[in-house]
Amino acid sequence: MAEKDIRLNKLSSIFIDGIPLDMASSLLGGKGGLFARMHISMHAKSINNHKEDGKVHSKKQMVKLTKKQHLALVEDLIRGIEKLSIKGVKTEWGDYYEHTNYSEEAAANKGIILKNYIDEIKPHFVWDMGANDGTYSKIAINSGAEVVAFDIDPIATDLNYHESKKNGIPMLPLVLDAANPSPSIGFANKERKKLADRHMPDCVMALAFVHHMAISNNIPLDMLAEWFSIFGRFLIIEFVPKTDSQVQILLSTRKDIFPDYNIECFERAFSTYYEMRRKSIIPGTERVLYLWEIKNND
Repeated sequence: MAEKDIRLNKLSSIFIDGIPLDMASSLLGGKGGLFARMHISMHAKSINNHKEDGKVHSKKQMVKLTKKQHLALVEDLIRGIEKLSIKGVKTEWGDYYEHTNYSEEAAANKGIILKNYIDEIKPHFVWDMGANDGTYSKIAINSGAEVVAFDIDPIATDLNYHESKKNGIPMLPLVLDAANPSPSIGFANKERKKLADRHMPDCVMALAFVHHMAISNNIPLDMLAEWFSIFGRFLIIEFVPKTDSQVQILLSTRKDIFPDYNIECFERAFSTYYEMRRKSIIPGTERVLYLWEIKNND
């Protein structure tokens, strides 16, 4: 990711025990400096040279390392990995809050409404979908919740991770493509759990999120509502209308084929699975922030 293409993180979901060294060496194409040559290219070559070791007919001696050599190797890997950084790469959401259409006052108003919702339901564990750098996740944290902060953008997630680690913030930033969420993988599809089988939150936050799913990814509102309903008791979600400049940007390069993307259809879709507890227009915007509670169908 640091040397070639930031999207290569997706290889981790295919090779769950680690990306094969020969593939990594081929992808790097000589980049990565001495660290990559020693630990990837030369290591891959060594594995290939010794792949017959241990077989009866092989004349080669098995390569053995002492515990001290193993530890030195691991420590060198840790130092090299910690020095990695992605430079000169700009992503769509890496500096989102520098280019948002919110005024400072509107952003503050949104934060106040969100805090009121959080204080009302008092969740212990929150998932923040589309968390970006964790700006609004911290409101839940400051009210006593632990947060998993999901975002599709590796740069935004990386910034959030380092800040959380540095400041001891109880937040776990993770990269997630919500339009293609993590499936169950591994042997018998049981080595890694799909998203819906992991520890469920008390509350899901989805701020400035729905329009990306509905318009960028063509996911109908009723399908979104059904998907959200499998996660937790509460949902705090923001509806961004077509008149909003951020939605206009999404529609500027494609035909508007979304006649059902409006607040009436949004409320109808989510009312199938939830009871509406709160609805607040964010002052200074046309956006609406909702607090929903899952229906009790027992």
